[in-house]
Amino acid sequence: MKKVILLFAFIMFSSVFSFAEAKFKPFVLAYINQKSISDNISEIKNKLKDKDINIVGEYAPYDNAHIIIITDSDMIENASKSKNGGFGAMIRISITKTNDETQISYNNPIYLSHVYQLKSTHTGILDKLKSSLGFIKEFGSEKSYTVSELKSYHYKFLMPYFEDVIELASFNSYAQATKAVSDGLSNNKYGVGKVYKIDISASKSSVFGVSMSQKSSNDKYIMGEIDFKKTKSTAHLPYEVLVVKGEVYILPAEFRIAINFPELSMMGDNSFMNIMASPEDIKEVLKNSIIKE
Repeated sequence: MKKVILLFAFIMFSSVFSFAEAKFKPFVLAYINQKSISDNISEIKNKLKDKDINIVGEYAPYDNAHIIIITDSDMIENASKSKNGGFGAMIRISITKTNDETQISYNNPIYLSHVYQLKSTHTGILDKLKSSLGFIKEFGSEKSYTVSELKSYHYKFLMPYFEDVIELASFNSYAQATKAVSDGLSNNKYGVGKVYKIDISASKSSVFGVSMSQKSSNDKYIMGEIDFKKTKSTAHLPYEVLVVKGEVYILPAEFRIAINFPELSMMGDNSFMNIMASPEDIKEVLKNSIIKE
């Protein structure tokens, strides 16, 4: 009888544990060392070899920071199955040198899968990154967020959701739209440059990573205000522009920034108030870069 009771208790405990909802944070700290940025870049690229991972771009937004953008065929296929899934078609690996260490981090693929409401989670790329780069801990927020919280995420009341994309421009075809974006980023007239481009042919879409260097859209300025904690969230950058058929979209900065800094205060030091002009400036410089005057 005692064995039966113990078995029943074990089954009940296992059932409760299995139904506990998983929780996630925005970033993963892979490892820390004392090496230079350049040495770490070479080391990371070597570690990614033979993992069927594509490096689609690199970006040094400011001193002591470097970002490597990656994707793979599974991520692209997954992105093609969801509305505006191209926003989640890449992972950013960051190398950030602080006063006493160099941090290697990357976006949490599972966190982003849910934030961007993809059909399935990016477990494959997470496994590749764990095995090649490592996994010390998740970070980026004190709280860990449930799947349901991420799928319906918005910063605060009346703030935008993932569905509230901003249309920058509309063209007659996918070809015209991608050409307009490519040409605009090549001109770099408004301080906006191309970092990478990922084509998602199954959904006639392409996602561009962009650098920004003017006014309060400036990547360095924004990160200087909000990325103030000891463990750096450099892999927030770069911002994305998404082409879907003939339409050109971006995510509202109030959403795009908040998903990586979900607990940033509204007011005070290192707060959203300090970058209050940035959302509108980001929209304007990207729109002006794409639409010919």
